[in-house]
Amino acid sequence: MVNGTTGETSPRSGEDAPISPQRNDDPKATTGSVGGGALCNDLSGLCLGARGEIETSKSGVYTSIARLASQLDSGREGGDVPLITIQTNRSALLIKEYYGHAVVLRVPTDAEAE
Repeated sequence: MVNGTTGETSPRSGEDAPISPQRNDDPKATTGSVGGGALCNDLSGLCLGARGEIETSKSGVYTSIARLASQLDSGREGGDVPLITIQTNRSALLIKEYYGHAVVLRVPTDAEAE
């Protein structure tokens, strides 16, 4: 169904609404903690949405890392998708691919929160 004023299509009964890209440039507006964040990419590595303190400009890199890690362990049966953890002095990044969508969580370390 097409909205007459905006020209946008709304989902039909029983259909999921389309995902629209969202950005939040103020990390403290939606998170109670300092430095944490989350990001989700589409199948092409483009950022669908992000919350908190996470670099959306690196969204394609996160997707590439998730796909490369899957190739390293592709010979195993069961097809488990690996969880990648990247730790630095400031934070830890958790990267995992779900149905082609890379999901990234940024967790600050104790040193950054102080």
